[in-house]
Amino acid sequence: MLDAAGATPAQAGLFYSGVACAIIGGTLSVPMILKRWPTRLKAGGTLVLGSGAVAVLIVAASGAPLAGLFVAMALIAFGAGLTGPALLAEAIERQRERASAATSLFGTMQMGGAALISTLAVRIAPDPAVELALIGVLVLLALGLRAWGGREAR
Repeated sequence: MLDAAGATPAQAGLFYSGVACAIIGGTLSVPMILKRWPTRLKAGGTLVLGSGAVAVLIVAASGAPLAGLFVAMALIAFGAGLTGPALLAEAIERQRERASAATSLFGTMQMGGAALISTLAVRIAPDPAVELALIGVLVLLALGLRAWGGREAR
């Protein structure tokens, strides 16, 4: 039995394991990047996330094979692994007296936002290619909002 992307259950499990490894790899790369290029972490992570979103759009438009979708998902996951720790540290820094509440809210917003966006994409989109395109656009929109919000906070 194949899922909507054309993967068997075993392939889907391997792909999700690979994506999980990508986010872990991104997080584990943070100390090395901070050591060499401390001011470029968020920009680099954002570039990787944006590249993954564009790759998702390309996969959706071209009907690329499953490997293309895996690469796109891995890029997004690696970028999230790079930027997540820095954004969490920034949230805690801005709310030092309420660090535990800031951490909890950060996690809630991250998981709740992902659940909401993926559910909406599946419900709104008429087919898997449109779902992928919608997710790619939403990732790019989120990156744009984050950049705009970062400028407003200064």
